[in-house]
Amino acid sequence: MVVSDPQFAGKEDNSVLKTYLIGAALLACGALATMGAVSAAEEGDQRAIAKDYYVDCQHRVAARFRAKPAMRDLQYSEGGKMFPAREYHLEQGMDRFSVTVVDFTKGPAAADTIVENAVAPFRKLGDIQEQQPEDYAPGLPGRQLVIFTPDSRQHRVTIYMANHRLYISDAFTARGDYGALQFDQSVVIIGPDGADQNNFVSSLRYPCGK
Repeated sequence: MVVSDPQFAGKEDNSVLKTYLIGAALLACGALATMGAVSAAEEGDQRAIAKDYYVDCQHRVAARFRAKPAMRDLQYSEGGKMFPAREYHLEQGMDRFSVTVVDFTKGPAAADTIVENAVAPFRKLGDIQEQQPEDYAPGLPGRQLVIFTPDSRQHRVTIYMANHRLYISDAFTARGDYGALQFDQSVVIIGPDGADQNNFVSSLRYPCGK
């Protein structure tokens, strides 16, 4: 679990499986803007490459937020050890969107056990409507879940591990809010050169240098 305040904070689809056509369409919009405007707004490692789309080259993640997200550094506990992490989060009313990247440089490159451990706290938040083992790409383990809470809201959670990093995204919204699905589909794991690590789906590159 992440050592921080205990906040695990779309039109509902029929399957929690990643809808690559939606993701590809969103990414294409960002890529078109990036090609013509690599000098997009920057602050620290965070870079807006298109409307509502942000990239952190250092932590190798890209995601679409409704507005500029805040970020904070955390410590993440796994197997009795602490690992540094960075969380991007946006709160709008009762809605919360977040992506947390945990640095496992001193740990395994990818491990299904670590992914499963990260899922465990979410399973306690409500009734699991859907859950799937969903790898980001071959050899990069993942899980996707939709959880209904007692207050008629939902968590849409996706967790992946790749290249010594654990990625945890969570969209906490009203049930049926299409924005939760849209946010979930937008999260991209990128390499040091900005390339999407699922190159079977996308050959797009973000403005990251080696």
